[in-house]
Amino acid sequence: MGPARLAMLTQHGLSRVSLCVQDFDPQVQAAIGRTQSRDLTQSVVDDLRVLGVGALNFDLLYGLLFQTPTTPAAPLDAVLEMQPRRIALFGYAHVPWMSKRRSLIPTDALLKPEARQNLFE
Repeated sequence: MGPARLAMLTQHGLSRVSLCVQDFDPQVQAAIGRTQSRDLTQSVVDDLRVLGVGALNFDLLYGLLFQTPTTPAAPLDAVLEMQPRRIALFGYAHVPWMSKRRSLIPTDALLKPEARQNLFE
């Protein structure tokens, strides 16, 4: 979504935005089929702030493929630098019937419960 569309939306009352960041690690993004660079996210955040949208929320996920206990720190640090008003942290729920993309993820590639717990902690 470009700056012109964002400007139009704010003219029509847009005052809050929730960005589904999920993770900034390229390997994790490729595995879940959702590429969104930190630079692109920062650009959108900057555009929204220029337009007066101060209520920015970021959604992060843990329990994604290729995440380890040390990998969530990098996206969290990047998100904190962007200073959202709210951060929502969700555990990945593998529901392959919800989308074709999720049905392509092999279940044996998913994190084991112990690894998910470590990420949560």
